[in-house]
Amino acid sequence: MLTLALAALFGAQPVAAPVPFDAITPERAAELDGQPVVVTFTVGTPPYTWERAGKVVTVCGPLDVDEAERVVVLKGDRLKDVDRGKRMRASGVLRVIRHPAAVVAGIEVAEWVEVRVEE
Repeated sequence: MLTLALAALFGAQPVAAPVPFDAITPERAAELDGQPVVVTFTVGTPPYTWERAGKVVTVCGPLDVDEAERVVVLKGDRLKDVDRGKRMRASGVLRVIRHPAAVVAGIEVAEWVEVRVEE
C-alpha cells in the first residue's frame, strides 16, 4: 500500500511484468502495439548489426514458434552481449508489422507478420 501511495505521490507508474517474447501471439502483440514494454526471450536467431538512419543497431530474436517473426532491435553494436542461447531482457516500443507479399531476388515471399521491439 505504501508503494502505491508513493508512486501516486511522485507520479510514477507501476512497472508491468515482462512480456515473454518467445511465445507472444500476434493477437496479444496487436493489443500492445505502440506501447512501451519489457520483454524476455532466449536468443535463437543469429544476431547481426545493421546501419539504419546513420546509426548502428543490433538485431536478434527468439526462434519462431508460429507464423509470426519476432525481432528485437537494440541500440548500438551489441554483438558481444547477444549470444545464441542467452536469456535476454530488453525494453522498448512493441510494433506489429504486416509485411505484404513480395518478390525478392526473383523469389516470391508470402505475406508475414513481424512482432518487433525497438529500444
